[in-house]
Amino acid sequence: MRGMRKSTLWLAVLFFMCVMAVGWKCTPARVHIKASISEWAVDFSLQRLKNFLTWRSPGIALEQKAAEEEQLLEAEQQAYALQMENDSWKTEAAENTGTTEATEVAENTGTAEETQAEEKTDTENEETDAVTTVQAGEGGMSFPEYIQAARAGNQLIYSWDQLTDFEFVTEKFYQVHGNTTIYPSQLDLENFLKKDLSIERDTEGPQILIYHTHGSEYFKDSDKENQDTLITGVGSVLEEILEEKYGYNVYHDTTVFPYNSSYSRGREKVQQLLEKYPGIQVVIDMHRDSAPGTHLVTEIGGKPTAQIMFFNGMSQTVNGPLTSRKNDNLPDNLAFSLQMKLAAEQLYPGFTRKNYLKAYRYNMDLMGRYTLIEVGAETNTLQEEINAMEPLAEILHRVLQ
Repeated sequence: MRGMRKSTLWLAVLFFMCVMAVGWKCTPARVHIKASISEWAVDFSLQRLKNFLTWRSPGIALEQKAAEEEQLLEAEQQAYALQMENDSWKTEAAENTGTTEATEVAENTGTAEETQAEEKTDTENEETDAVTTVQAGEGGMSFPEYIQAARAGNQLIYSWDQLTDFEFVTEKFYQVHGNTTIYPSQLDLENFLKKDLSIERDTEGPQILIYHTHGSEYFKDSDKENQDTLITGVGSVLEEILEEKYGYNVYHDTTVFPYNSSYSRGREKVQQLLEKYPGIQVVIDMHRDSAPGTHLVTEIGGKPTAQIMFFNGMSQTVNGPLTSRKNDNLPDNLAFSLQMKLAAEQLYPGFTRKNYLKAYRYNMDLMGRYTLIEVGAETNTLQEEINAMEPLAEILHRVLQ
C-alpha cells in the first residue's frame, strides 16, 4: 500500500513536470519572462559600461570643455579688440575730416622762410621725378621703383596718398565676402607697399611651386580626358614662361586630388614638396573661378585674355578669428597679393579683378609668398586662359625680382 502511494506520487510529479515543460514552451508567459531577463541583462551591461566610462573620463571631458571655452573666449576677445580698433579708426577719420579746414588755414600761415624751403623741396622732387620717369621709360620699373615714383608724386595711376588710404584701397581693390571682414591694422598699407618681396635666385632646386587644389577644373572647350586642356595645362604654360623668359626654377605639380578632400590632400602635398625642396620661396595655387553666365575676358596685346583674381583667406569670420585655423603668414599673404594687384593695375589695367577676401585659411599659412589665383572661369576658352599667362608671369616677376 505504501509502495503504491509512493509510485502514484512520483507519477503525479512526473506528469506535473511534463505539463510545465509543455506550458513553458507554448505560453506567452514564457516569452514575457525570457524577454524581461534579456532586457535586464542588456540594461545591466550598458549601465556597467556607462559607469565605467563615466568613472574613467571626467578628467578628459573637463579638459576638453575647458579648451573649447578658452578658444571661444580668445576668439571673442580678439573680435572685440578688432571691433574697438575699427570704431576708433572711424572716429579718428571723422575727427580728421572735421578739422581739415582748420588745418588748411594753419598751413597757409607759414613764414616766408618756410615757403622758400618748400619751393626748394619741390624743385628737388621734380628732379627726382624726372629721373624716375626716365627709368620707367627704359624697359619699365621694378615694383620698388613704382612705389618710389608714386611716393614722389609722379604721374602714375594712383598717388601715394591714395595707396595708403584704407577706405580708398579697400573700395578700389578689394571685394570682401559677407562671411569675413578686414580692419586697418590688418591691411598695413604703408608697410605692405614698402615690403621687399624679392626672392633669392642663387638657390639649388626650384624657387617657385605651382600646384592646383582643384586640378580637374576645365574650360569652355576643354577635353576633360586631356589634362593639358584643364587648369593643370594652363599652369604648365606659366611654368614655361617663368623658366624660359625670366630664368626662375619652377616645380609644377599636376596631381589631381579628390574634390571632397582637395584642400587637406593639397596641404599634405605642399608640405612634402616644401620639405623636399627647401629653396621654394613662392607657392601658387592656380584655379579657375566659377562664374556661369559671365565671360571674364579683356584684351591684351590684341589677344582675348582671361581676367585673373588674387584670393586671400582671412582666417576670421565676422564673429572673430578662427583660432583653430590660425595663419601667422597673413600679413605677408596680403602684402604679396596687394603688390601684384598694383603692379597689374600699372602694367595691364583691366586684367585683374578685385582681390577677393574670404573667411577661411586655404592653406595660405604654409608660406608668406603664397597666392591663390583664379584664372578666368568655365566660360573662358583654353586659349584665353593661356593668353593670360604672359601678363601674369610679368606681374610675378615685377614683384619677385
